[in-house]
Amino acid sequence: MEWGDVKVFLAVVRAGTYADAATQLRVSRPTVSRRVQALEEALGQKLFQRTGDGLVITAEGESILDLAERMEQSALALHRKIAVHDEHLEGGIRITCPEWFAGYVMPDLMVSVARKHPNIRVEILTSPRMLDLSRREADVALRNVPFDQPDIVQRKLMDVRYAVYAAQNYSVASPTGEGVNLILMNADFNHFPDVAWIQKLLPDASVMQRSNDRIIQAQLCAAGLGLAVLPVVVGEKIPGLKVIDLQTPPPGRELWLGYHRDLRDVPRLKAVTRALFSASATSLNLTRTL
Repeated sequence: MEWGDVKVFLAVVRAGTYADAATQLRVSRPTVSRRVQALEEALGQKLFQRTGDGLVITAEGESILDLAERMEQSALALHRKIAVHDEHLEGGIRITCPEWFAGYVMPDLMVSVARKHPNIRVEILTSPRMLDLSRREADVALRNVPFDQPDIVQRKLMDVRYAVYAAQNYSVASPTGEGVNLILMNADFNHFPDVAWIQKLLPDASVMQRSNDRIIQAQLCAAGLGLAVLPVVVGEKIPGLKVIDLQTPPPGRELWLGYHRDLRDVPRLKAVTRALFSASATSLNLTRTL
């Protein structure tokens, strides 16, 4: 088996469709189909069955899955080993982070890295899916909760402060939120602390808009469609917003930085993580003075 074909096979198993696997691998759908077909021909077995919901792995596919995953782990370990011995401050670093961080903190990092290390390429990923650092889907991840994988080096990047915002001409007359519209996270994110907090504080308010993107929430808020709980680093940079004082502040969150332990001595990763902490500190200092 060729590793390139096996890599595509595993992507299809995890994604469930050729199209989604192609997106994850950043190749075309025909390429994915062709690599799977090549592996099937080499093995003389059908690896996937087409259903109404996508592709389902066959018994023959299941029989090679463990071997394929062990090949993947070996290939990734080799890749990380090679990266450690690259002493040059050049090459790419892929960072996965929340969209609001990408939009309002990452630009400072990009400028800093470009000036100090022009040969380092930073790629920002804002996928809603938790990207796997062990599989090198990203090199660095920023998440709201600590990492639970033992092979991930992690450190708290920042404490994220939140505030309630509204458009300049939006008024909140009722202490229980009567007549007030709320802009919340999608229902899948009802477990976020700020969602329960504002609904408990304003029980008579109506939920009129939802988005899983804090930047979209901020734009809807600025358009006068209701109140939104936003990271201060976002709310203070959106024109036309004002802070609404509800007597008690929204719950804050933490942001954690993590990367695979095999990459901890890679020079370009060390340079980028230093820049991340610097950019985060700049953002925190800005919000504390506002």
